[in-house]
Amino acid sequence: MPNSNKQRESVSEKERKKGNQIYNSATNDLCPTIIQDRLRKANLHYYNSWNTAIIDNDKSTAAKNHGLSSWRLAKCHGMGSSYGSEINQVAFHYFEAMTYMVHANKYGESAPNDRSWIDKVEGYIREIVDDVCAYAFSLDVDVEKRLRILYRIIDNLGETNIAITSVYYEIADLYFKDGIRYLGNKEFKKSLSRMYDCYHPLEEVKRNINKDRFSTVLQKDVDELENDVFHHKCIAESMQMKAKGDETLQNTLCEQENLCLTMVYEAMDCYSQSIILSREKDIEVEAMVNSKFGDIYNDVLKIESRAKTYYMKSVHLAHTLQPRSFNNDPWFKKAKQVLEKFQNEAAEKERQEEEETVKVYKEIVKDDLDKLRTESGKDALVFVEFLYKTYPPKDTKKVMDLKPTPLTADFKKKSLIKAILHYHPDKQDKEAYGKTWMVLCK
Repeated sequence: MPNSNKQRESVSEKERKKGNQIYNSATNDLCPTIIQDRLRKANLHYYNSWNTAIIDNDKSTAAKNHGLSSWRLAKCHGMGSSYGSEINQVAFHYFEAMTYMVHANKYGESAPNDRSWIDKVEGYIREIVDDVCAYAFSLDVDVEKRLRILYRIIDNLGETNIAITSVYYEIADLYFKDGIRYLGNKEFKKSLSRMYDCYHPLEEVKRNINKDRFSTVLQKDVDELENDVFHHKCIAESMQMKAKGDETLQNTLCEQENLCLTMVYEAMDCYSQSIILSREKDIEVEAMVNSKFGDIYNDVLKIESRAKTYYMKSVHLAHTLQPRSFNNDPWFKKAKQVLEKFQNEAAEKERQEEEETVKVYKEIVKDDLDKLRTESGKDALVFVEFLYKTYPPKDTKKVMDLKPTPLTADFKKKSLIKAILHYHPDKQDKEAYGKTWMVLCK
């Protein structure tokens, strides 16, 4: 039996040496077809060496050589080929390389290899994983096919923790970017699904990150990605609630003859949830939803004061995003138009109220107004003198010297200008002097 074991052992070593000889003959100056053919032949010998190996040292060495040869085969085929069969071959060789390198690491740990040999194998595994990830992202395929490749890496790595955190991170990042794409296309349900998909690989990264000394550098990236996922999940939920509110409101407004206020309030509940979810995360969505509230209070519930509050908040939030402009967005145009209408109506109402007030006070000071009309027909300086004696300015500092020597045209002009300034309505203290005085000044 010992002799038999020795013979089997020597067979493994013999096969490995044959493989090494062929592998070394596949130099880079040869054409790709010859290189591939020689590497495949070398792999056959490495495979035989692996199958005939008895001790762990032979198993680990045969596996390492098989992994290196398969890795080189994958690279030789090239990345991102547009042909299906070529893609399958590249993938096959990459995963063969990974599988055998993992075997080399497993058996190398128990074989009498020094630490540097193990470190080198671990380095090969990391590089192969990086190459497979790069290969997956180079392919012109959909996200699901990329994800299948990345999850296959996880399966091939098995129980080893080498490079597994970086793969899980790539999976989470791919889910996240796909969720952003759906969000941009307003497919909120799919976007949310992708954001939730991110959580499992992120948890796996956090669970394994301290088991791999090379993965601790990912900690900052993981924290940032986790925050981004939460941020955009809230945005997707907010936009989904807004879309639900829009649909509910539209459905009830179509019932022209029988408006259902319950559905209106349901829409408002959706908008409220949307604002809560988007607050400090997406100002544009918050501004849009505030404008929607304005529409409900203005067009449906007819409560102008509440409508004005929401429209003003919507416009204010939009302005905080300057220099970005929303002038062509319907929700922003509607908010500005309604606010302008409210302002014009308020100004008109104030003007009418002022006119009515002036009418009342004109009746009170009717005799004084008649006196002023009579005196205004006289010489300008005579009229000014009458004003200052009969109706002196309320501000005692405003005085006029009407007895100059000599009396010139320039003095007359300056006196009139001064009198206009002293009695101009805009220069009076309306609250202190009262309405009667304001009517006289006008």
